[in-house]
Amino acid sequence: MTKNTNKNSNIRITSKDLEIAFLIGQLDGVNDLVKQAGKVPGKKVFNQALTSLDSKGLETAQLAEFITDLFPSSGKGRGKQQPVAGEVRGYSVQRVKNSAPFIRLPLSILNVKQGDTVEVTFNDGNIIVNA
Repeated sequence: MTKNTNKNSNIRITSKDLEIAFLIGQLDGVNDLVKQAGKVPGKKVFNQALTSLDSKGLETAQLAEFITDLFPSSGKGRGKQQPVAGEVRGYSVQRVKNSAPFIRLPLSILNVKQGDTVEVTFNDGNIIVNA
């Protein structure tokens, strides 16, 4: 943890600080570090520490759960949960400059990845996408 002697400066917690705190005191060490700093570092800093600890083969399930509890998914935008079979969702129609209107659909439920080909059927009022 980097600390200036200037009373108006902020204490900055790095991912290395979180790693050391977790190695020394598990979640209690991380909580103590955050309490001492007076603010919670961003999710990116926590994820960097988690990735580093994972790469060293350490047990990080507690830390991963702690991060999920500390930064819950908002349910909006890219943090939205993946769709499940039978679920109904609404999507906004988009348009870029003079292009035709389009929508962006998550295809993870079809188990496809970039470069794969999907079959699209256009009917009256329906668009059917098959893997």
